[in-house]
Amino acid sequence: EQYLPKDIFEYMSAKTLGQDDVLRKVSVAVYKHINRILAGNILLIGSSGTGKTTIMNTIQQFYSEYRDLKKFKVMTIMNANMLAGEDQGDVNLHRLVKSLEVAVNNTFGLYITERKLQEYMENATVCIDEVDKIASQISGKANVSGLAIQHALLTLIEGEKILLETTRTIDGKKHQLKMPIDTTNMLFICGGAFEGLYDQI
Repeated sequence: EQYLPKDIFEYMSAKTLGQDDVLRKVSVAVYKHINRILAGNILLIGSSGTGKTTIMNTIQQFYSEYRDLKKFKVMTIMNANMLAGEDQGDVNLHRLVKSLEVAVNNTFGLYITERKLQEYMENATVCIDEVDKIASQISGKANVSGLAIQHALLTLIEGEKILLETTRTIDGKKHQLKMPIDTTNMLFICGGAFEGLYDQI
């Protein structure tokens, strides 16, 4: 079945009130995602309580509503600072793929095939909150960790392969797997308050 942006918008606007302008743009992004049209990623700007999380949840409800959108059903929400590694300037992208694996397990169970695990992860929606907190400078000085996370996020959004190391039970036996996960077809939704932004515009 073909879902046009107007169809997606009608569904979402019935679930989320007072956000029609944002939902029109979100509907286009979701349409691009499920049709493998690139450059549909989203940046949501707004303080706490403006509906960013509600919009994310509405997107997940839309995927869950229709059986033919099953492979897009996986969604993970994480804080941008969770990508920080133990050392300053280090980025731990493994946390992202493990978060996606947990989301697949919660949605489809532990015993899906390796091919399905990879498919669900590579078509996931990744929500990264508080991206405004990963500043490139703090008090006028370079923030090495913030710069590294910003660079990593840009790389992920443009398409990157991350190695997932996991143990899966297949045919009753446990198998150690090393699987490359391609982020090219994921939908990235980033959000943040960006306090002070409007003062500069």
